[in-house]
Amino acid sequence: MNIQTEVPMIVDWPATWSKILLFLTCHWKFWLQEGSKFVTGKADIPFSTNRAMQLGEAKHDLYEIAVKTIHMGLQVSNAVTNNPLWNPRIGEIIEALLSEYQCATTEKKIGLDSTWGAWSLGEYWNPNKVAFGSRKMLLRTKMDFVLLNNFDSPTHAVIVDWKSGKARKPGTLGQLALYALVAFCKWPTLGLVDCAYIFVDHDRKDVKRYYRTDLPALKNHFTSQILTIQQYLKDASTKIPTGDCTPGNCHWCAATKEQCDERT
Repeated sequence: MNIQTEVPMIVDWPATWSKILLFLTCHWKFWLQEGSKFVTGKADIPFSTNRAMQLGEAKHDLYEIAVKTIHMGLQVSNAVTNNPLWNPRIGEIIEALLSEYQCATTEKKIGLDSTWGAWSLGEYWNPNKVAFGSRKMLLRTKMDFVLLNNFDSPTHAVIVDWKSGKARKPGTLGQLALYALVAFCKWPTLGLVDCAYIFVDHDRKDVKRYYRTDLPALKNHFTSQILTIQQYLKDASTKIPTGDCTPGNCHWCAATKEQCDERT
């Protein structure tokens, strides 16, 4: 696919990594959870969480507090460090990163519009920009921890995604690649982006490095995925898709047998 100045959006539907992954994992669950909501305004199955996801969110909240506190040069409070979900390694990791990159930016919720313009959550007030929450946004991301080597014209960024579950290798064109794409669009002076999964409970990190020369390939890859999903949603507006179920993931799915039988 040849990347144009503007992506020819098929429908007004902003992608996120979790929604892209859901579509790639199981078309049918995507329809029940996202497609039906897009067409009718109500999801056939609601987004559901489990105990592991709830623990992960609670840990992320602690890490967010720690980042803000350590960045201000303060000591993390006892209320955080005495929490049974706290891992002392987090403080060490944050301090090590901040010792090398002093500029931890608060711009972590960043979206791309169809012109590849990148806008942060707080920039929606500008009438010349697409609001972060608008359905006309091409893509939305929320990053855990973003560091720049310079605020005014950064040339190197480090993007951290905290992981509290099992340690696994990141894919070359997965979530971290999406973060790199957004960072290159947001900060035109960036030449290098290091994106890392940090598995706190396993004392392990996996880093993927991206260069600005990778940007055309990243645009091509994610444009293809997003427009494929948008076409799926457009087609679903006139005819409910049968969808393809991925049986290996059924034990994670909230769909009922009756809903799955609708495919046949």
